[in-house]
Amino acid sequence: MLETVLVFLLLVYILNYFVGKKLNKKLASLWVQENKEVFQSEFSHIGVTDQPNGPLIDSESAHQFKFYASGRQNCLYSLVSIELKKRQDLLTMFLFNIIWPERDRISIEIPIDVNVAIPIVFAIVRRKEAKFVT
Repeated sequence: MLETVLVFLLLVYILNYFVGKKLNKKLASLWVQENKEVFQSEFSHIGVTDQPNGPLIDSESAHQFKFYASGRQNCLYSLVSIELKKRQDLLTMFLFNIIWPERDRISIEIPIDVNVAIPIVFAIVRRKEAKFVT
């Protein structure tokens, strides 16, 4: 009886891994497809390879993805990091998420060519956190 329960739990864990991984990949791909036109209009090259019809995103793990764009004047590149909930990890999703809830996060990094551009700081923050930005 105990062995049956353990095998069942193992199968549920494995099934959840593949379903969660597929869902995260789908969410990352959906974000890229929704924002692809914006990046195409602003940058001359998008995607993680030099090939014209190559993949647009790179999967670093089951919950972390990267999107790359380059070819804009005064900008070195654009790197979008998509970090999603660990939906593939059953333990994280149900036990740890109760104590430390996770959110899907996207960060966009666009370094400006310092040899050409004037010094500037641009940030989107909450009003009460604005005093900490320098």
